Amino acid sequence: MEEIRASNEKEVLAKKIHSDLMALFGPVIGGEDLHKVLGYKTGAAFRLAFKQGDINLSIFKIDKRRGKFALTEDIVAWLIEQKYKSIKEKE
Repeated sequence: MEEIRASNEKEVLAKKIHSDLMALFGPVIGGEDLHKVLGYKTGAAFRLAFKQGDINLSIFKIDKRRGKFALTEDIVAWLIEQKYKSIKEKE
């Protein structure tokens, strides 16, 4: 029963975050917005984490564009995973 409640909570949270991010950024987020959405205070911190492989998220380049990008949908899944992974570790 608790697993169903947690699943529903995740789904509701994911829909809310997805809706908010789509309204703000659209289907692709990049540059400064990307590192801020992922919780990195600076671009340097994001680049270091990315270089060290600490970000388990599909991040890509776009031809003739600077910087790195990720799909909003993937970011939402990653954020939800981070939240519940952290909660599980505390238990």
